[in-house]
Amino acid sequence: MAAMGSGHSTSGKIEFMRKRRSRRTSFDFAWVILVMLLAGCRSSSKQPERVSNLLDDKTTIARVQQVLTNAANGAAFTQVQVISTNSIVTLRGTVTNQEAKERASQLAGEVPRVKGIKNELKVK
Repeated sequence: MAAMGSGHSTSGKIEFMRKRRSRRTSFDFAWVILVMLLAGCRSSSKQPERVSNLLDDKTTIARVQQVLTNAANGAAFTQVQVISTNSIVTLRGTVTNQEAKERASQLAGEVPRVKGIKNELKVK
């Protein structure tokens, strides 16, 4: 009878360990999911721009600079800085007159993929 009792006890321990392991696995799985969700929320809230957007902006800057340089040999636009963020072009710096300021906006707006222009040029 003692053997029967100890066999039952061992079986109970095994069952207890299985349940414990199952609970532990479920807990670990839930923990991993929670961490992944939190990491996903964190990375999407302040995620840097996608590489393709950055490359598009670099290409846009180069194209706008080229257009400004080619316009009347770029003499009127030598003091113009071009910035692009998500294909919105910002023009900063100085130009000699109001006509040059307006012409810079017009030229930049003709470049493919430019979605908008912020003209912050100052007239000297």
